[in-house]
Amino acid sequence: MRVTIKEVAAEAGVSYQIVSAILGNCSYARASEATRKKVREAAEKLGYVPNISARTLKGGSSGMIGVLIDPLATQTAFNILFELEKRAASCNCRLLISEAHDNPNRLKDACKEMRQYGVDGIIALAHTYPGIGKLTDGLDENFPLIPVLDSLPGNYSAVVNDTVSGIAGAAQHLLDSGYQEVVMLTSDNLEYPTTLQRLEGFRKVLPENRIFGYKHSDGSELPVDAIRSVVPRILSHGADAIVCYNDFVAAAVIRELRRHKVRVPEDIGITGFDNTPWCTVLDPSLTSVAPDFASVAENAFKLLEQRMAGNKENIYITVPPRLEIRESSVKHTK
Repeated sequence: MRVTIKEVAAEAGVSYQIVSAILGNCSYARASEATRKKVREAAEKLGYVPNISARTLKGGSSGMIGVLIDPLATQTAFNILFELEKRAASCNCRLLISEAHDNPNRLKDACKEMRQYGVDGIIALAHTYPGIGKLTDGLDENFPLIPVLDSLPGNYSAVVNDTVSGIAGAAQHLLDSGYQEVVMLTSDNLEYPTTLQRLEGFRKVLPENRIFGYKHSDGSELPVDAIRSVVPRILSHGADAIVCYNDFVAAAVIRELRRHKVRVPEDIGITGFDNTPWCTVLDPSLTSVAPDFASVAENAFKLLEQRMAGNKENIYITVPPRLEIRESSVKHTK
């Protein structure tokens, strides 16, 4: 049978009202640290499990935060999710995760379902969906929801990687390393904010240089053939450095250049984006833009807490990345 608060109170030798306040993390709980410890030890001994549904029905906090994520999302999203889990644990919260892929309507349905489970707020790690800022359409506009990753500014609070400065830094690094004809290889899908942000970053440094696009994949398969078909055009253009859309694209380019007997970094310098773990094991190791996952997660939680506390101000936070310089972009000099 389910252990009740009254049984925990009897074990601890205190009133059940005190037990309810302490275990419910209520702000009005007035008890010494010794009493709190005694109550928690009694709850653990008896195997007490709080009734979250009942607490929520009474208007209290469920201690649950919803997270929307794409099951086919990049490693970036899962790195942020890992940091969110650590942050939630430090706040004595739990995450309720729901998946959706490339479908804003499905994300809106997931928002409604999470609210039915009583989450206190939602962090949307939806990966660059067009219209991500409209997730709250049809929902209570006062409900705390924070988009994260590559959302464009809008009538909502959000935390994003500063993709623009990341790409600009990669392009500038290649110039500083001695490369002269730096081009960009990016997805041709301009509906996605992350593509537009990459273009903006490259144009900040090299407004006149050539940008090559590969056909965007629908997510069911990686666009290896599309990338392979673009490389000969890049070579015929005379490029000696390429700012790549992400690490996967960079790895595919390096492999294709090897087939053309082109050396990296001696003949062409390469940079990626996301700083995935396998950047260090590529040959040559890959220079990559590294998002600050811990800072993104921390800021997302802070904004969500502000929303949960009733702050309706729209705050848009961009978190600057760093550039991890490795062999692929270090031009060899004679």
